[in-house]
Amino acid sequence: IEIEVKVNSSLKQKKMYQSLKNKMSLKDLINKSNDDSYLMNLVMQFRKVCNHPDLFEKSNIVSPFIFSRNVPIESNCLFQNENPIQF
Repeated sequence: IEIEVKVNSSLKQKKMYQSLKNKMSLKDLINKSNDDSYLMNLVMQFRKVCNHPDLFEKSNIVSPFIFSRNVPIESNCLFQNENPIQF
C-alpha cells in the first residue's frame, strides 16, 4: 500500500530542480527524444531532486567498523582480520 503525502519542496530542492531544468535545452530534448536511456536518465534526475536531493552531493562515509590486523581483546578472545581492506 502506498500513501501519497504532498509536501512543499525545500529551498535546496527548488534550486536543484531549477538548475537541472536550466541545463536542458529544447534542442537536446527534440534530438534525443528517440533515445530511451536519455529520457529515463532525465526522469531519474528529476526524481532524485524530488525524493532524495542528498544523492547529488558527495559526502565522506563514516564507518563504525575498524579495519586493522588486530582487534582489541573482548571476552578473552583475540580476533584477527585475515584479509585487511587496503585503501
